[in-house]
Amino acid sequence: MIPREELLKEKSQSMLIAMIYAEIYSRVRQKFDQETAAEKLKEFGKRIARSYYEYYKPSKSSISGIARELSDKIGGMKKIKLKKLDDGFSISSNDCPLCVPEITIEGLHYCYPTMGILEEYLNLIIRDNPRKFRYERVIGSVVQSKSCGAEICEYRYKLIEK
Repeated sequence: MIPREELLKEKSQSMLIAMIYAEIYSRVRQKFDQETAAEKLKEFGKRIARSYYEYYKPSKSSISGIARELSDKIGGMKKIKLKKLDDGFSISSNDCPLCVPEITIEGLHYCYPTMGILEEYLNLIIRDNPRKFRYERVIGSVVQSKSCGAEICEYRYKLIEK
């Protein structure tokens, strides 16, 4: 088994990971209603974040800097657009590693884990650095995804103030 430290160093997305995720997605979609399936896929991403957080801490110090760094390092998205909103920010990308062109699905976004990874990472950082941030927590959502026919994948993150 490849240690997580080595996986983090890998720059290319593995076909094996894509195949495994396709099976996970299919089983979750068959077993649960759409809302529960979305929560399960988001939780899948959050578990990945908790695992990686054990040994990888971002070098950036601002929420936007951390979001950019994690989108690249953990999310596998090289080209992102970060937009500040009144109550948080959104991230959009056209190179989501989960939403490959061959996959188009109605209703349930394929990239809930990607959104969940960043949400949980930010929550862990905020939890461990309470004096550094004025936020209590972050809540993420998938706005649109290439897997559901959009041009880009877009995630919205609401920053809840203390």
